[in-house]
Amino acid sequence: MNEQKEDLVEIGKRLREVRDKLAKTVRQMSQVSGTSIGSISGMEKGRLKPTFPYLHCLVVSFNVNLNWVITGEGSMFPSAVELDLDFGKDNVNIQELIDWMLKDDRIRYEILLTFLKFKNDNPKLFET
Repeated sequence: MNEQKEDLVEIGKRLREVRDKLAKTVRQMSQVSGTSIGSISGMEKGRLKPTFPYLHCLVVSFNVNLNWVITGEGSMFPSAVELDLDFGKDNVNIQELIDWMLKDDRIRYEILLTFLKFKNDNPKLFET
């Protein structure tokens, strides 16, 4: 097996690992990403190169560390340190959300609805 094929197989294994960690079926990932079931299966088996739209979906929808998918380095999901978050600013944003939720019922409803959808779509993230 040549080096490029070996790389695709390793990337495919990591793509499958992400999907398993997210507790998603190929069909569910297809629906979320707009990528065909056959393409996802081919990428996971190392027969197809990962497509940009699929990788983009993993990063944006599930906060997957693209560097980990491609190289195996780092963690599957970036930590706050890897994201280089400014927790001071984050706290300001959280307080702003709380303030708006207290002021406006519609905003509170929309924020909670979004949170519940995210929680339902990502149950593994909320395991204790």
